[in-house]
Amino acid sequence: MIRFYTTKAKFKNSLLGRNIPLHEWAFISQARKMYRGLVRQIYKTHERHDLMEFVRDEFKAIARQPNLQQRKYLLSKAMTNINQMTASLGISLDKKK
Repeated sequence: MIRFYTTKAKFKNSLLGRNIPLHEWAFISQARKMYRGLVRQIYKTHERHDLMEFVRDEFKAIARQPNLQQRKYLLSKAMTNINQMTASLGISLDKKK
């Protein structure tokens, strides 16, 4: 017999302090995956400090929006802005991550 020890806090979403729908959770995990991929690639460049500040500001703007559709739009716009910024610096980021 397997026993499971859980607390109420384990079932709550630590991101928002409330239960969130599946599509919002999927969006948050997608945004995290993109952010982590960008961070891994940016730390390999010589302009990492400025790029990290730029990426961090873009993702903070996304996190402040309560509307999911607005956050999706901001995420796509942020990725476009990040790609333009890296292209202007002559840095190539892997598009897969």
